[in-house]
Amino acid sequence: MSNMIGTTTWDEYIESVRRYLPTGRIDSDELNYKREVARELGPVRAAVLSGNGNWLDLLKKVTPDHVNNLCGFRGRDGLLKWFGADPDGASDALAKLWARYEQASGPPTADVIERVRAFAGRLPQEVISGGGTRMRPISFLLMGLDAERFPPFMTTVFAAAYELTKYQGPPKDADEAALYQHALGFLDRLIEEADKLDRPRTRLEAQSVVFGIWYPLDQFSARAKRFSSAMSKGNKEHAQEHLGKMAGLLDRLKEHESVDRHREFSDRYRACEREYEERFDPRPPRPDPQPDLQSLAKELLLDVGALRTIGRLLDDKRQVIFQGPPGTGKTYVARRLAEHLAGSPDRVWIVQFHPSYAYEDFVQGFRPGLQGGQPGFVLRNGPLLEAAKAADEKPDVKHFLVIDEINRGNLAKVFGELYFLLEYRGEQMRLQYADDGERFALPGNLYLIGTMNTADRSIALVDLALRRRFHFFEFHPDKPPIRRLLRRWLDRHAPDMAWIAEVVDRANAKLRDRQAAIGPSYFMKPDLDSEMVGLVWEHNVLPYVEERFYGEHDRVDEFRLDKLLGEVKPDGGDEEPDESMRKFLDTPVTEMKLSTEHRTTRVQNCFSTHGIRTIEDLTRKNAEEIDTISGLGRESREEIEAWLSEHHLQLGTDYRAASRHLTDDNNDDAAT
Repeated sequence: MSNMIGTTTWDEYIESVRRYLPTGRIDSDELNYKREVARELGPVRAAVLSGNGNWLDLLKKVTPDHVNNLCGFRGRDGLLKWFGADPDGASDALAKLWARYEQASGPPTADVIERVRAFAGRLPQEVISGGGTRMRPISFLLMGLDAERFPPFMTTVFAAAYELTKYQGPPKDADEAALYQHALGFLDRLIEEADKLDRPRTRLEAQSVVFGIWYPLDQFSARAKRFSSAMSKGNKEHAQEHLGKMAGLLDRLKEHESVDRHREFSDRYRACEREYEERFDPRPPRPDPQPDLQSLAKELLLDVGALRTIGRLLDDKRQVIFQGPPGTGKTYVARRLAEHLAGSPDRVWIVQFHPSYAYEDFVQGFRPGLQGGQPGFVLRNGPLLEAAKAADEKPDVKHFLVIDEINRGNLAKVFGELYFLLEYRGEQMRLQYADDGERFALPGNLYLIGTMNTADRSIALVDLALRRRFHFFEFHPDKPPIRRLLRRWLDRHAPDMAWIAEVVDRANAKLRDRQAAIGPSYFMKPDLDSEMVGLVWEHNVLPYVEERFYGEHDRVDEFRLDKLLGEVKPDGGDEEPDESMRKFLDTPVTEMKLSTEHRTTRVQNCFSTHGIRTIEDLTRKNAEEIDTISGLGRESREEIEAWLSEHHLQLGTDYRAASRHLTDDNNDDAAT
């Protein structure tokens, strides 16, 4: 197992198990199909034990892909060759392997090991050779006896697990039965070491954990070797394919490997990526490090860490999309950040997409004009080529193209062959309207920032090909850096209007759709007062709400400004916090139901391993903290937020503290 990266111990291995279980892959990738195979082998065993001669036909009906996966091609072909050549001898050997047992708990392990040794003695060496290779199809057959206690075996997988946990390997001269007995001992030890986890509880579950953790480790290392081979042969296409597979496996490894272990794999991937770029995709020297963002963060009232993250995303792919509901400052931040990083507004181009926008508008196309004094059509460059030309002329500084409402255009038609050039900067290709022999490349110092309105249903038109070429950064009122932005702005510019932030939060809770939330920029006006708030609410916010709840007049009525004010600014008094709220906050998170039973179970397992037991524990976590929970995923987090919103709650809030604070304020007002 020398191709694995780094070493670990039992404690670290169990930590990988703890991270792996909430992903749900133990069931979807491992257990489900193995238990299906065990069920399919049941009739085969019954036919053998009853002397029915059609047992071989039944065996051939077991799902072929599953058989190949568990036996290997060599093992499957070897068994079928033996069974076909000597059906009577094979049937007799199978009858002894699958013999019925008296014990209610199943056959003792020692008895099964002897059965394995006897069966291996009947299996011709010329059909399948090598102890580990022979044991693999034998273990497949054992699944017909009791899959939960006698799971599949594969030498390389268990060898990897032994090395990772420093578990003593089997003797070098071990036969098939001894190899299998050693593997069962390891699985029993794994169950014992993982006693504080919900799973594994059976040998089959333990074997599935071992296989689930091993697969991306092994495949990553194998792909790295194939990448090196492709590079040595100068095969760009194959090298690119293996690099892409490594990137996907890197995401899988993040699910269950520790930060340090994952960093080892990331470093190896980055080294391969640099090797590929230096040979096939040379990039111009990087511009000077991005200027200090502290002053811009202070101006925009945003966390400087968020701006630095965007800067790193831009340096990585050179194109980023800001996505979020309307009014969250996506376009404003995009323009100001682009100007700041470029060092001058003169190096920033802005374009807005719309349904009639085309490739000829954005890249290059013919436009009406005069040719020799006569009306005709003239080939003109669009904003992309203009920006690229300027970037080529000054390669030592950054240039930016800001694309507002990027999802409103027909992106496949607007971008055309740019899909390729966005990914392979520096490579040249002929544009649609270019002269023969004229080729174009996107310069490495041209950066793209797009904005996307998530309330617009046209976001469904953004295809995966484009999504893969852009990083995406969220601008949502319930998530940093936009979370509490309105409060920060009001504290600086209109402290006596702080109540409007409470009104907006209350309205968003009623909307129950974070992708269509009301953004803070509606109210970030220099002349903001109560009258202006009323005008904005009446003529901007309410029409937007009416569109979301078209035909539902009762729902729209809930968003009247005076009604929301009454909900967030109650009269004074010394009432206790709402008792129903107290009870609901104490509700176990196991009461939460999401879109599917599988997702609900996975989320609850994640909560359990992170000490989140009640609704109150959950609401005290902000969105960023939830995102760090391995195996949860963004879709699950968004469902959690929607579920909380239905109950008028949101992440990142201490509701008990807020109730005490409100009660104290009211008491102070009454005393005054």
